Amino acid sequence: MNRLKLFLSTFKNNKTYKNYAENLNLKGDEAVFELGSGIGYLSRHIAKRLRDGGYLTCGDISDDSADMLKTMLRKYNNVNFCFGNIRRMNIECEIYDKLILNDCLVNLSKSERESYLRFLLSLLKTDANIYVRQPISSQDGISSSEVRQLMRELGLKEVNYEFDKISKQTVYLATFKRNT
Repeated sequence: MNRLKLFLSTFKNNKTYKNYAENLNLKGDEAVFELGSGIGYLSRHIAKRLRDGGYLTCGDISDDSADMLKTMLRKYNNVNFCFGNIRRMNIECEIYDKLILNDCLVNLSKSERESYLRFLLSLLKTDANIYVRQPISSQDGISSSEVRQLMRELGLKEVNYEFDKISKQTVYLATFKRNT
């Protein structure tokens, strides 16, 4: 990819992720877990908004982009990192206020999705919000109906949703809460 295209895609991603982070309604003191941090496009906008004791844990099932992510977030001292199979890590339960699933469900096999999400739900406080940001595709990815079905099976209800068109991709944006 030439430099101009790379710059333009980074600029476009920056605006998209900045707007998404703004819509998370962060007060600044929350504990946030983001699965699917990648190289940190969204993570840095979240970390910027967390202060007053708030912190971000960036998680990714792959450590391919770990170095780039750590470099992108090096100026924030309120960020932790988890790479690989997070189900095997010793992470404290019931401490997170928000869970963000950022373009990660498609990277988990269908058989792994439920167990990964059950583990992540154990990390959340009872009244936590779960945010899904997932590009959808019926060909090689995951559909919004599959995401909704998975969340229902986990005892979550969809509070709101929208579809956004980013470049040529349709992105499903939704907020879920536990059924009470």
